[in-house]
Amino acid sequence: MKRTSGTDEQKRQAGKKAASYVCSGDTVGLGTGSTAAMAVRELGKRVTNGLTIQAVPTSYATADLAQDADIPLCGLSAIEHIDIAIDGADQVTESCDALKGGGAAHTTEKIVASRASEFIIIVDPSKVVSTLSGPVPLAVLPSAVTHVSDVVTRLGGQATLREAAHKDGPVVTDQGNHVIDVSFEKISSPDALGADLSTIPGVVEHGLFIDMADGVFVGRSDGVRQLQPSPWLPLPVVDTHILVLRRGSYRCASLRVLTGVKKSDDVILQIPRLDSFSIVILCSSRCVFEQLIYFSIECIVEIRCDVLVC
Repeated sequence: MKRTSGTDEQKRQAGKKAASYVCSGDTVGLGTGSTAAMAVRELGKRVTNGLTIQAVPTSYATADLAQDADIPLCGLSAIEHIDIAIDGADQVTESCDALKGGGAAHTTEKIVASRASEFIIIVDPSKVVSTLSGPVPLAVLPSAVTHVSDVVTRLGGQATLREAAHKDGPVVTDQGNHVIDVSFEKISSPDALGADLSTIPGVVEHGLFIDMADGVFVGRSDGVRQLQPSPWLPLPVVDTHILVLRRGSYRCASLRVLTGVKKSDDVILQIPRLDSFSIVILCSSRCVFEQLIYFSIECIVEIRCDVLVC
């Protein structure tokens, strides 16, 4: 079921912040819902002012909104990579785990988010919770509704087939599935619950988005609060130090990458956004950092910062 709360201004602030992270040339995943719609509108304004992007919508409703905003669209099957995905959430924790599916679009939303180099969630303050509490939406094959309901009951959940608001009968997703909302007394381990739900025959996708978001923008009337997967390290000013900078939404100008011990091996890269690897930063001059993002180390590259703008 859709949770409606928060003000339009709070949602607009979050959407505007997320839209500002999009660069020309990006392929952008566009989420579904009232807060995601704010980001779509802000991107439309930037497109009007010269931003060049293509976008992958997660629902028919988002596609219509994007077309109205003159944002060029493409389908999932037509692209190899998504640079950044922006979406709302029904609940999100301080550590950026989320519950989605109030708009019954969570199957496509999860596919788009999983294909993106960066996944940013945008919400108003009412969506921030200490722990996810549900109900957890399940997109289910119509013929499997009874079977899935029986299984989740044995898992300790209470299953309710979601009824449509403006027609008789159940909600039908864009893919033709039904939605079961499952209430649990307590969700103590969202990742374990998600794994259990994924193994049920007939379940197409659940609404738990665990360890997927690279950051959350919480819109407020006076600006935006930023949440990050723990731990983010606030480093307002740094002089000559060695630091580990991990994946996230950074705007980086010229970075000198030391590919070997010889100075002749130096190369200059223009990196609009850091991707899925960690790098060790050698600050040879005074640099300003807003945050560093936690993420598991896959490879290490030593970098000399000429300019870093967050």
